[in-house]
Amino acid sequence: MPNEGSYDWWRANYATDARYLKVASVLTGVDCSQVEVDHFPPNASYTGTLYDSRVSYGGRPAFPLPKYLHRYKKGDGGMGGHASTTGSTFVQVGWTGELTMLMAAGKYFEAMRQDIFDKQNVAYYASGNRHLFDELMAPAVKLAVHLGLITETEGYSLLFSAMRLG
Repeated sequence: MPNEGSYDWWRANYATDARYLKVASVLTGVDCSQVEVDHFPPNASYTGTLYDSRVSYGGRPAFPLPKYLHRYKKGDGGMGGHASTTGSTFVQVGWTGELTMLMAAGKYFEAMRQDIFDKQNVAYYASGNRHLFDELMAPAVKLAVHLGLITETEGYSLLFSAMRLG
C-alpha cells in the first residue's frame, strides 16, 4: 500500500481527496479534468544522487496538479504559468539542474523548499493565492520526514514557515 503523499498514493486518490477537490473548486478558469501527479522535488533531480536508489519512483513525494498547470503549453513562451521542472524548456533545464545539484550535495530540504516556492508561483499565477496548493503538498512533506529524507525540524519549517500551515 502506497504512503500518503507519494506519487502512487496521489494517483490512486486525488479524484476523491477533499484537498484536491477544494483546490479544483477555486480554479474556476483552469481545466481541472485532466490531472498529473508532480514529483517534488522533480523526479529528474534524483538522478545520480544518493536519493535515487533510496526511494522508488512511485514512493517519492508528490502532489496532484491540473495538467494545464503542470505542463508547458506550446505557444505560451515557456515562461510562467506551469511547473518550472516539467517538460523540456530553457527554464526547466536550469531549474531542475539547480535542484539536482542540491540533491547531489545531500540537501533534500533545500531542494524541496525551492520547489515549494516554484509551486507557490504557479498557484499565484492560477488563482492569485500563493498558498493554494500548500495543503496538497503537506502530505509529501510529511512523507519526506517519514522516509528520513528531511528531519522533523525541517519538515516543520516547510509546513509552518514556507507553507504557512497550522
